Amino acid sequence: LGIALELAVNPWDFFKFYVITKSMSLGKFVIPNPFGPMEDPKFTTYIIQSWYKKETPTVKTPIYIRDNIHVTLLAKAYKDFAESLVKMTGVIKSKICIKKGRA
Repeated sequence: LGIALELAVNPWDFFKFYVITKSMSLGKFVIPNPFGPMEDPKFTTYIIQSWYKKETPTVKTPIYIRDNIHVTLLAKAYKDFAESLVKMTGVIKSKICIKKGRA
């Protein structure tokens, strides 16, 4: 009952266990803070709006590491990741690497 209860409580572990036993693939793609069309107005929007109003934006958490990525790069990274899952088995986690404007 111990492992069954643990798997029932944690869906991620359940799915990992299932795909490994069935030789399938399971992907985990972490979506960072996208900006671009239809974005949820957050930090990037605040910065741009401040500059537009000729104001100096204040960064209240300067040590916080932000992972803002444009939606077009995020979409390409997601597409490439999803396509790679077909060729693999096991649990695969995404690694977004942006170099020279390309995902």
